Amino acid sequence: MPELYQRKLERMLKEICEDIIRMSKGDEYPTSEDVLNLISEETGEWLGLQLKPSSTEQGSDFHVSNRLTEEGKQKVAFVDIDETICFYSGERRYDLSEPNQENIDKINKMYDEGWKIIYWTARGSVSGRNYKEHTKKQLTEWGCRYHELKTGDEKPHFDLVIDDKAKRIEEI
Repeated sequence: MPELYQRKLERMLKEICEDIIRMSKGDEYPTSEDVLNLISEETGEWLGLQLKPSSTEQGSDFHVSNRLTEEGKQKVAFVDIDETICFYSGERRYDLSEPNQENIDKINKMYDEGWKIIYWTARGSVSGRNYKEHTKKQLTEWGCRYHELKTGDEKPHFDLVIDDKAKRIEEI
């Protein structure tokens, strides 16, 4: 790299670092978006480029969101428990639930492939009872691999899910 460009690059990086330090002196630290904007502004100026203004500069408070997790980042799956990895042959009581190993294996395979698995159940959301410890014990006994368990109020009671990302266990 020619010395002139190297000095410009060093100066640009020094200015970016100084801006980041200035921004972090308050109560809030700069976000990665702040840092990327600084780098883009400095790099664009250095390269003589006219950069497209951000959506906030254009008067919009909205950002472009990705529908699915970006490639290379850990994907997340929320997995129901009752009627998904366990079923009931009689009375629907959580202590009588019967594991379905085929379905558990499907979810464990996703875990092994790098998915973040969050078991998400409405157990206790209507009764107000705390079934978290009982459910953890069942998941352990059944050989379920997961990262988090959300129960009760963390998943409200409902009768139907309508979602663009929903799949039944049979589709996995």
